[in-house]
Amino acid sequence: MRLLGKRLLRCKRAEGAGEVQNDDEFIELLRNDEDFCEYAYLLRIFLIRYRNTIECPECGKEFNYGFIPTRKSYHCRYCYNQLYALSETPFKKSRTPLTVIVSIMRELSQRQYTAKYFERKYSITYKTAYYVKKKANIFIKSLTRKELEFLLRPIDYQDFDVVTEKRAREILN
Repeated sequence: MRLLGKRLLRCKRAEGAGEVQNDDEFIELLRNDEDFCEYAYLLRIFLIRYRNTIECPECGKEFNYGFIPTRKSYHCRYCYNQLYALSETPFKKSRTPLTVIVSIMRELSQRQYTAKYFERKYSITYKTAYYVKKKANIFIKSLTRKELEFLLRPIDYQDFDVVTEKRAREILN
């Protein structure tokens, strides 16, 4: 297991998740963890938006970012300029969990559903379901087919890997 996986496993054990025997059990444990899924989807959107960025837009040094979990943003390790993955997307000020948004996008990419269907399935208000559906359709249309497949694929072992960024660039290019 990689560094990120070991950290998350330590946190889960501290919360009383018990012993995990192998990688498959570990992956299943994290798939059910909403915070980790939120982080994984946020990282995917960040990589889609900034995959061609070679240098920091603010200081001009090599693009090297770190994650700030409390703000759900990434910062340059040199000048601390913050970049938000969801800025300039239809979900920039949304308080709906990213896991729900991506789940709705996954279903909308296969066929069109009504907002009432999403209201019942995800236990959200009709107004939220309507706006998330509307914004998800806009976001889906703005992505290429490869980007959409990358964003919507199930969370797997690669999402715990330290070299996710390199793999994402290979998948997207």
